[in-house]
Amino acid sequence: MKKKISLVFHLALALLLFGLISCKKENLGPLEDISKDISQFPSSITGEATATFVGLKVIQSVTNAAPYTQVQLKDVTSSPVKVKAVIDTTLFPYYEELYQVKPISFPKDAFKIRNDGILEIEAGKSISTDSLFVDLNNGNGLLPDEVYVIPLKFSIESGNGEVKGKYAFLKMKVKAVYIVGRMDQFSTEKNFSKYYDRFAKYIMGGFFNTRMNGVDDASKNVSMAVKLMQSINVDVTAEAIEDRSLVSLDFFNKKRNAKSKLLPEGSYKIVKNKATIKANQWSSQDSIKVEIDYDKLEATIGNETYVLIMKIDNSSDKELLAPDTVEMANRAFIEINHKIIDTKNIISNDGLTGKDIDRSKWTATSSGNFDTETTASKVLDGKGDTYWRSPRVMPQDITINMGDSKLVKGFSFTPQYNDSYDDFREVKVYSSQDGQTWEFQGYFLAGSVYWDSSVEKPDIKTLRFINPVEAKYFKFQVMDASNGITAIAEINGKE
Repeated sequence: MKKKISLVFHLALALLLFGLISCKKENLGPLEDISKDISQFPSSITGEATATFVGLKVIQSVTNAAPYTQVQLKDVTSSPVKVKAVIDTTLFPYYEELYQVKPISFPKDAFKIRNDGILEIEAGKSISTDSLFVDLNNGNGLLPDEVYVIPLKFSIESGNGEVKGKYAFLKMKVKAVYIVGRMDQFSTEKNFSKYYDRFAKYIMGGFFNTRMNGVDDASKNVSMAVKLMQSINVDVTAEAIEDRSLVSLDFFNKKRNAKSKLLPEGSYKIVKNKATIKANQWSSQDSIKVEIDYDKLEATIGNETYVLIMKIDNSSDKELLAPDTVEMANRAFIEINHKIIDTKNIISNDGLTGKDIDRSKWTATSSGNFDTETTASKVLDGKGDTYWRSPRVMPQDITINMGDSKLVKGFSFTPQYNDSYDDFREVKVYSSQDGQTWEFQGYFLAGSVYWDSSVEKPDIKTLRFINPVEAKYFKFQVMDASNGITAIAEINGKE
């Protein structure tokens, strides 16, 4: 019985000793070494670096504040000792085990230790006077605004000594700066106006095209440069594409108080879709170019215009310029106000001769008037200081009933001089025998009123029919006026 108890006791003791030995061996593994070593070095708090991006490509990596650490030996050295440090990402699992945080992996060339990782400890000292610094070497492949753990492993490069700790973990926060681009000013084009807003970053402009008897008077091409938020030391290319989103269209209409619709597909062509900003320049010397095909457009009326929206984009090539989307800064809005005018049977302000038509049977009616003092009948009262004035909505029309059918050579129109902005620049002319069925005679383009004219010396505008028109009724539909309000003092006719 005693032998059996003794055997059990010795067996238990052997198992206990084996367990202790096993535990001791486990505690002496890398995890225990690392946990001791990381407290051996005076080191920095998290360092900071900046990666400058063009698209998704980093073009510049700058260390703002390098993380650092000193190196310590177990004993004072009698002669100089050089210590070598390397970045060793195989230590990541130990860091995760110690801190319960998984480090973010990074490319091999992302970080670099200064001086090839060599640090010298002077004779008679156990700790280095200088520190090992780690810099951002290449930000490509790094996640912006993340903190990276950089594991270091130390070894003796030369001399006699033993490092007190073989491992250290430094940290570096990598911030991102994106070189963004925006549309720059339009080039000067014929009949193209720029809309300025001193606080806006987007750009706006538009063509005012009048197709007169089949001939356009505005340019078909428009060019836009591209601008960077800051100059950099490499060439940068920007790409532009059309933007057909309703969000952008709504943005434009609210800014312009317009009723624009998107320029129809097929009515424009992007002739050149890329522009390059040369190194150390702010703006491109070449341009994005677009061509408008007016043949594909119907006439616009009032503030119902077309708009083509272009934007800088880098979706097709991630290494192209990133767009500045703040306040639509990466967009250009090109408005198209397209009028189609066929003067047909009308010649404007080019001589009108003949006999004055008796106006005693004439009556005048209009689509509306501004107030009770400016009714249509005023155009027939023979006074230059009274006039018909329309409401502030175009178009507006005034109709003359001559009482009898006449063979008419043309009409003359006397402007009003109470308000220099109320006129009748563009007029559609119709004729009728019964006041119900109307025949379009063409456009009368009166133009602006001469600035030096007056009630005493009026700038009378004349409309002459190429082929005299026989009719009882004539309707003059005013399509455009300087101030959005039309006004006419007198209308007379020639036969």
